[in-house]
Amino acid sequence: MRVALIVIAFFITSSLSAQKQYKQVELNDNLKNVVAYLAKQYHFKFSYNPKLLEQYEIKKVVNARNDAELISQVFQNLPFKLQLVNGIYLIIPDKNFKLVALSGKVLDKATGRPLAYAHIKTTVDGAVSNQDGRFNLPPRKDTLMMKVSYIGYKDITLKIPPYIDQLDFELEQDPVQLPEVILTTDSIIDGLKPSFFSLAPDHFDALPVLGGIDVFKTLQLLPGISGTDESSSGLFIRGGAPSQNLVLMDGFTLYNLDHFFGIYSTLNPSVINNVDVYKGGFGAQYGGRTNSVIDVSGKSGSSESFTAGLELNALSINMNIEAPLGSRTSFLLGGRWSLNSFIDSDFYDDFLETNRQSFLQSFSDDLVTLKVTPSVTFFDLNGKLKHQFSNRSTADINLFLSSDEYTGDFFEDGFGIEDQASWKNSGLSIRWNYQVKPNWYTHNSISLSEFVDNDAINISQEFFDEPSDSLFIFNFIDYTVSNRVGDLTIKSDHELLLARGNTLFAGIELNNLVTDYYSTQSSFFSGEEFFELYNDSLSQEANITSLYGSYQYKNEDLVTNLGIRGSYFDVTDKWYFEPRVDLSLQIVDHLRLKAAASYHHQFTNETSQGFIENNDQFYWVLANDGTVPIQKSFHLIFGANYTLNRWSFDLEYYRKNTDGIFENQFFINLPPSFLDEVDIQDLDLGGENVSEGVDAHIKYRKDNYTSWLSYSLGYSNDAFWFRNENRFSPSRNDQRHEINFVNMLKLGNWDISSTVLYGSGKPYTPSNPVTAIDEEGLYNQNLINQERLPYYFRIDIGAKYNFKIGRLSGSSGVTLFNITDRVNIRNRRFVQAFDEVIIVDNEPQQFVSEIIQLDTNLLGFTPNFFLKIQF
Repeated sequence: MRVALIVIAFFITSSLSAQKQYKQVELNDNLKNVVAYLAKQYHFKFSYNPKLLEQYEIKKVVNARNDAELISQVFQNLPFKLQLVNGIYLIIPDKNFKLVALSGKVLDKATGRPLAYAHIKTTVDGAVSNQDGRFNLPPRKDTLMMKVSYIGYKDITLKIPPYIDQLDFELEQDPVQLPEVILTTDSIIDGLKPSFFSLAPDHFDALPVLGGIDVFKTLQLLPGISGTDESSSGLFIRGGAPSQNLVLMDGFTLYNLDHFFGIYSTLNPSVINNVDVYKGGFGAQYGGRTNSVIDVSGKSGSSESFTAGLELNALSINMNIEAPLGSRTSFLLGGRWSLNSFIDSDFYDDFLETNRQSFLQSFSDDLVTLKVTPSVTFFDLNGKLKHQFSNRSTADINLFLSSDEYTGDFFEDGFGIEDQASWKNSGLSIRWNYQVKPNWYTHNSISLSEFVDNDAINISQEFFDEPSDSLFIFNFIDYTVSNRVGDLTIKSDHELLLARGNTLFAGIELNNLVTDYYSTQSSFFSGEEFFELYNDSLSQEANITSLYGSYQYKNEDLVTNLGIRGSYFDVTDKWYFEPRVDLSLQIVDHLRLKAAASYHHQFTNETSQGFIENNDQFYWVLANDGTVPIQKSFHLIFGANYTLNRWSFDLEYYRKNTDGIFENQFFINLPPSFLDEVDIQDLDLGGENVSEGVDAHIKYRKDNYTSWLSYSLGYSNDAFWFRNENRFSPSRNDQRHEINFVNMLKLGNWDISSTVLYGSGKPYTPSNPVTAIDEEGLYNQNLINQERLPYYFRIDIGAKYNFKIGRLSGSSGVTLFNITDRVNIRNRRFVQAFDEVIIVDNEPQQFVSEIIQLDTNLLGFTPNFFLKIQF
């Protein structure tokens, strides 16, 4: 009997012991109540200060094999140490406890896509997620109340215990909220970065569009970025040229940005997650440009379900698909194709007349009334494959291709034109992001990109010589030109979060650049000995090694960054150093001051083909600190931001000095007598630019209505020794005033929007008198850019209807572009008109009779439609 009782007691004890060892314990309360629960449920004994334990929230699931594991996991990452004395656990504050930082991501719950620049606010601090949706918060002692918000999504509010070091937030879309342009300058949590804002393409598809939604066209509606040329997708930022902007797409560099001679940028908005724009004073992680940075982050593709989209407008068709490949891999593919391959439209013809035809007209007065019917086709393709190895490690492969083809032939009454052009872009990047430790992040990438441009044009005319009864052909011009840029970049960045708002950032970038340029130009007279031929070729290669680092200090009122970048350029065998600093300081409630100062260098230059003010065709060359100078710029920025309720006011002053600007076309404008006396290879063709101005931005939002008004006051002046003996004159990008007024209203399923643009006239150089052309050239070199075109004015309105049918959602709409049908002049050029062409000593001779003024007009009133479907 006694033995049986012992056996029964053994099995009961074993059973109870097994339950205690393997039971899953779910805890969700403050630490005081958790300790009381453990004491009651598992018969532990504790000694502690109740008021101290009440400050800490516990939210975790514990799987323990024994008592020691259970106690250890409960108190893990808490500022306490436990001592077991006579069966009692003494809970003692640990003065040497190392606090942990909190990091994580903000994601779209439906797609798993990261949400860039979401606001994370706590009771003592705050942050804004970066392009990858990642955020970091400094170590904290107590449980924090945290609120995560993002425009167009429902907020999340919850308590975060101090021991949590990794946490991701999944936000649900809120269709009630109005989609709008997101300006991170509205944020007072992360501090206001000087000259910085960010856009999410999904939030500006309600704006009036020309052809189709375009990222760069939307950026042109913001202060400091010129929007008074609808035929250009290049960004003219604060008096600088597009070639001075660094454009990145998922890590690779883009060197050309336009489709269809500028009606579109090559960036497809349906595959873009976010666009960061630094108008100046950018950080040490960016290099190789002297003006600004546009950093584009592509979408990752849905990790939850298959989705597809289709968009149709007057000029192109846009298709995209997203799909998960397993539980950790996602895929995205998007492409656009020009519709004029299948249909023709007045819009298509008008745009070509505004662009390429005006270029042809500049060669001869015979082309002034010429009506060419050319053809343009284009496409672009984006792809991304992303894999998540773990919560701390992800990798993605990104692909980009784009191509444009143009042909324009004409022959009538003895006059002939053969005009061809093509340009192609490609990019590939492989990126790996890894969280080494809770406070240590590393970003690594290898990227390739290439831009190839080819142009060929022949303009000829037939002449019949009665005395000799012969037919002659005179080629005014016959030239071909090609340009290629190849870019290989390897980059590794490291971010280390320290205690109390201190962050260290360091990285290395290895860059190999190759440029090729080839051109031939000839003119000849058939049947005679007269013949001229000119050809030129230039192949260059350079390696750039850059080391950079920065230190950031942040508290509730102050954010400051101190950085430096050093670049070794093997062509000159020199190091170039660039110190940089920026800060944001909240001095009173709702008011912040901001400032930045920085140096920048650029080792590639883009110059014109060399015709006299007659085209917008450019080619890239590497600097050699001789004929082609290395650009160096200094940025100085001061500003303030004030927010109150529904209003936001932003004001910035900037000044930018740039040495080494390169505009080869002005050298070509010099009198022939000067060119005969010098060797161009021995000359430093660099000049200086000074840009200065003020950007003002006022934004208002109430319920379903959003409006902003931006004003830019700018001065941009150039000086070249060979052009005007270093006397400053307005640059081609000089524009005194520009105003943008944007309104967006949501009424049920309808989105109504309008934009009003005004810009003062841009400069041009007047012509010389007819009698002075032979000696001084066509353009008056003493009055370079001293005349002004008429002011620019345009009003656009748009309406979009949103619908949903089952699993199918979409929108359709129309834009009325330039509803006042105002004639806006893009540029003014001059040509020499000739009375006749005769033969003297077997050579053609031309006699000037007058100078003809040619104005290139931008688009008049243009209706445009679009249809967008998502399923």
